[in-house]
Amino acid sequence: MYNKPFSICLIVQWKGQNAINIEITVKELLKHETFLTADIICNKRSILNNVNTVTIMDIPDIVEWIHPKELIIMGRFMETHFDTEFIKQLADKGISGIISKKKFKKFVTEETIEASQHYNIPMIFVDDKFAWSEVTSTVQKLQSDKQVNILKETEMFHRMLLKYLRTNKGLNDLCSSIQEVTDLSIALADQNLNLIDQSYGFNWKEAIASLTPQDLRHKELLGYTLNQRLVQGYRYHCLENNEQNQLILIKNDEVRDEIFYLILKVPETTNVIQADILSKVETIQSIYHLKKSFYQDVIKTNLIYKDLAFEELLELTEPAPKSRSKFSLILGQRLEEHYQVVLIKNLNTYDNSDKIKKIKLFSEFSEQFYDSYFTNENTLIFSKNNYWVLLIGDSQKDLDLFVHSLSNFLETFLNHNRFYIGIGDRYPYYQLKSSWTEAEHSVLFLEKSNASDKYQFYKKLGILKLFTDESGSVNQLFIDQIRDRFLKPILEYDAEQSGELYLTLQSYFENNFSHNKTSDLLFIHKNTLRARLKKIESLLNVNLKNSNDLMNIYLAMRLNQMKSPLESEQ
Repeated sequence: MYNKPFSICLIVQWKGQNAINIEITVKELLKHETFLTADIICNKRSILNNVNTVTIMDIPDIVEWIHPKELIIMGRFMETHFDTEFIKQLADKGISGIISKKKFKKFVTEETIEASQHYNIPMIFVDDKFAWSEVTSTVQKLQSDKQVNILKETEMFHRMLLKYLRTNKGLNDLCSSIQEVTDLSIALADQNLNLIDQSYGFNWKEAIASLTPQDLRHKELLGYTLNQRLVQGYRYHCLENNEQNQLILIKNDEVRDEIFYLILKVPETTNVIQADILSKVETIQSIYHLKKSFYQDVIKTNLIYKDLAFEELLELTEPAPKSRSKFSLILGQRLEEHYQVVLIKNLNTYDNSDKIKKIKLFSEFSEQFYDSYFTNENTLIFSKNNYWVLLIGDSQKDLDLFVHSLSNFLETFLNHNRFYIGIGDRYPYYQLKSSWTEAEHSVLFLEKSNASDKYQFYKKLGILKLFTDESGSVNQLFIDQIRDRFLKPILEYDAEQSGELYLTLQSYFENNFSHNKTSDLLFIHKNTLRARLKKIESLLNVNLKNSNDLMNIYLAMRLNQMKSPLESEQ
């Protein structure tokens, strides 16, 4: 055994290499004149192996001194040591390839060729005239040249980023700007893998259409940055235009508030991502987060100013052309003549100490709301107290459909259905306080109610307006009397007999007292329906053809919706 293996084992490394981890591929190496006439035994994958260093094998037990990504130069040991077992040992060490001279090629057998192909180890046989020093100096020169090119490209890259930050470009043009300078094909996606921005020349939307965050289970080592920071990510293989592609998904630093993915398109055979590319990826993530934070701060500031304007708008009591012009300027659009107030109350509210989170959520709601298909661009958005406020102007058509779409949108956006929407009537812009009061009254009614409805138009409260106060509550004694007289006997009967009289009565009212529609809805015969209605008349001592009795029963059913949650459970 040798005590000083490095005295006979030449490992070519130079100052600065480990610090910045410059690598070249075998394919790049073969373009140099030293290797132009070389004989090559490799496959599509092995020719892309990365090379860090080159080692001359001058001792039999070289394996224990080998490091990953090394090129092994073999001379006379090709005759004595080059067999399938030795190739397996080299593969276990993760070498980049083997370099020898053509005169030693005669010692290569079909078995060793098969083994090298299996383990993705390329074999390169240079002309006999080249000294080993020429080979090692070639690797060194190529890495040095690549280092210079990387530095130049990095300088251009940083200049482009500074220019990007100086311009007024939005958040959806970063990827194309980077592609123009670096030729990187990249995209940005949110935490649900919805595209935020993408470079051109590739159908990103189609490529990740079927990909979900749940599919990203196995995080892999992708490589190291120039500063030797380990980078992990996910690999996804997709087919686009009959071409197999590999997408690399790198999640941003999770300690930040907003999670997003940077997606990099690379050749299908790529195993390790080059250090300079990973360093660029790291910078791109930081730049995007910086500009996103800046945009969010601007949006939050604008929302605060708009909320102050809304407070003033609520105080108007008579036409004020000058004030209307001022508000139009602040809000960025001309105030319409009439508006309806729509109030949204999120029941999953945060406490006062989490004000920043509330503002962020409202900011995201505003941004996504205006991007929704059902939205009228003239709709104004504010926040006041615990409400999100929409002002719906004359230009909004089919308000019923709008509110229904809004309810579906909120359920998706909030990821829960614990919210209420109250809609006031339409008033001139200088009487918004009235519409606000009605919308708030409607929300409070829903909160007091036990109904499953998520929204309430004030105008549809009907006769219940006479019995509700400003908090949405009604006279409890009156509720008890009406319920006991016109509803309680039916509820007790259903509980004792497992009947469906209440459901029948409710369907009968909802279908405008039509026997045919009600029986069809309940999947019962019309005779069965008549028998149930007769039983209801008997229990309540009423006549369902009498308008007064019908009004009392309907009122009892509506007031029953306003039971407290405790009463409901009882």
